[in-house]
Amino acid sequence: MPRSIAGRTAQRLAELQDHDLLIVRTAANATAARGSATRSAESALPELQDVRAKLLSEIPEPWRAQYERITARYGRAVVPVRDQTCLGCYARVPAGLMPHAHDMPAITRCEGCGRLLLWVPSTPSRPDRTR
Repeated sequence: MPRSIAGRTAQRLAELQDHDLLIVRTAANATAARGSATRSAESALPELQDVRAKLLSEIPEPWRAQYERITARYGRAVVPVRDQTCLGCYARVPAGLMPHAHDMPAITRCEGCGRLLLWVPSTPSRPDRTR
């Protein structure tokens, strides 16, 4: 299995993570609310599950299995990297794990916790206008 993925597949994994969080929130609202709010949340769940299945089918098998396994363990499989730190376990990520492509989203695995690390393209900093 490759050490990292970039581009569309990495983007799809991040979208799947966001979608799974939306499903959890919608399901929680459906059980907590009463009346019409419950019916609308319950009716939205099948559609959300269909979108999830479509997103999952667009991810290659080794990454799909990893995503499901890590989600079952931690609840959140994809975490961002900030300042070379995994925001899942706060371990420092070695420079060797940084993706080679800096112009598209990429995903690698954290050596500390095993979560999928989302590397987003760096944006140029704004010029300092105080000078």
